[in-house]
Amino acid sequence: MLRNTLAVSDAAGMPTNRALLGALSDLCRRTGHDDEAMRYETLVAEGTRDQQDRMTRLRLKALEMNVELNAARLRFGRVAAERTLLQAQLENAERLLDAANSPDRDRRSPLLPELGACEAGFDPMLDGVACGFSLVYQPIVDLQTHTVAGFEALLRLHHPTLGAMLPLEFIARLEASGEIASVGHWVLRQACADLAVLQRLTTRVLRLAINVSPREFDRAGFADDVIAVIQQAGLHAQAVELELTEGVAMSIHASVTLQMQRLNQAGIGMAMDDFGAGFSNFASMSEAPLSRIKIDRSMISSIGRGERQAAVLRSMFQTARNLGLPLVAEGIESAHQLVELRALGCEEGQGFMFSRAVPLELARLLVQRTFTF
Repeated sequence: MLRNTLAVSDAAGMPTNRALLGALSDLCRRTGHDDEAMRYETLVAEGTRDQQDRMTRLRLKALEMNVELNAARLRFGRVAAERTLLQAQLENAERLLDAANSPDRDRRSPLLPELGACEAGFDPMLDGVACGFSLVYQPIVDLQTHTVAGFEALLRLHHPTLGAMLPLEFIARLEASGEIASVGHWVLRQACADLAVLQRLTTRVLRLAINVSPREFDRAGFADDVIAVIQQAGLHAQAVELELTEGVAMSIHASVTLQMQRLNQAGIGMAMDDFGAGFSNFASMSEAPLSRIKIDRSMISSIGRGERQAAVLRSMFQTARNLGLPLVAEGIESAHQLVELRALGCEEGQGFMFSRAVPLELARLLVQRTFTF
């Protein structure tokens, strides 16, 4: 889908806009005033997914090489081959375009109906289930006691036509539409309510890890909302830990710092998620009030591949120790990985070796379990 093509006219004039559309005429099908749907009929109908992805990358690369625009954004996507789904995508694009051009529109495009077919009258902030969302829980295991130390809440979406969708397929669209704040609030409320259920099953203090989008964390009042939800669920502040991407933890500007300070003062933990997947600024990391570091699964999967990888992993553990921060290893899948991590002093781990993410009913059983390894 090409969007914001009217910006080309505004910035460079209608002739430039017409030239752009003419250059893309072999790729595009006109459906309205400023939206064009890109289809590869033969490839989509007959090609494998790898072929489709490879052609998509080639086409996108061609666009990047031949089209230089500063005022317009080009968005490139692949749609499914089924005629009914293709038609639905085109009709939905027209509906979204009409909504965006409406005189009384706000700054957000309503992408939730596109994603989860949110039923009329339902607000995802109040009832995410009605919008197709659900939560599953992956246990975080104490590597010393072999028991569950807590759970990470993971968001899932079931689309009525496309079926189950991965987070990578819908989180970015929620962020772009601005709906991530509403969905994130529902996740927080539902996850805290579920933790209260799980906590009643054990005398151990369980910890709930919740992923937070950068868009959420940068919102004024976010910290106060988190504190209020935790209190309403009857939980201790220390029972909840917000997981931040390296991008959030590294971008310590005024509004983020204020939110972090408010959460830290309330006793709510903040963990750096996916550590090792990006480019960490250690100076900024030392300034952020972090309570834990989660090592990315890509680092765990490198165990046993060579001395260089082992040296990098050892340095990460040493950095955490120097900062006085406990470590959680994500993506543990083998006994060999577990042995190496325990030798390095890793306190907690999660991954398929222990359990996949499961619904609340099965998480209740894991609370009582002692893992053998």
